[in-house]
Amino acid sequence: MRKSHLRCLPVALAIAISSPLVAQEPPLRKGFWMGLAPTLGFAHPTCDGCGSRDWKDGYGLTVKLGLTLSQNFLVGIEFNDWRRQDSDVTTTMGNGNVVLYFYPIATGRLFLKGGGGASMFDASGSPGLWGLGWGWTAGVGYDIRAGGSLSLTPVVNFWYGHVGDLAQDDTAIITGWKQSVFELGLGLTYH
Repeated sequence: MRKSHLRCLPVALAIAISSPLVAQEPPLRKGFWMGLAPTLGFAHPTCDGCGSRDWKDGYGLTVKLGLTLSQNFLVGIEFNDWRRQDSDVTTTMGNGNVVLYFYPIATGRLFLKGGGGASMFDASGSPGLWGLGWGWTAGVGYDIRAGGSLSLTPVVNFWYGHVGDLAQDDTAIITGWKQSVFELGLGLTYH
């Protein structure tokens, strides 16, 4: 088993163990909500003239907050971040989106989400590269009531960014940059 696949094990075990241990109270969604989830992600960048690139593993963080519209719908903003360290270069990809969360069953825990906004790329080191464009996100998750207003929330996200040109000192170095990120996370949500 590859080392990157072993990183998924703690998330899978936490989901499997926590599900039967949590009280099965119906979720209460009202007012302001927020959440935070560390993630394990796999990124696939493409660009004009780059040739074929492999999926790369990395780690990230999802931060979300918003308002409850009803027991079925929540609206908010969500920030997704993916990072990878290679030698002396840290690569960061991110999306900031306005997102709609849909709970198909008003008293249920399963949700679907989708939205759009901005996408960015940054590579530190020498030379550094940076770009900003548009992006979108989609995902699925499940709120497991942990007590009070807190839920343990496993999520599966996919987000895409069409960054365009990556620049160094205001000069386009790479054109047609696009990034796709698939991530697994386990976080806390406060409703």
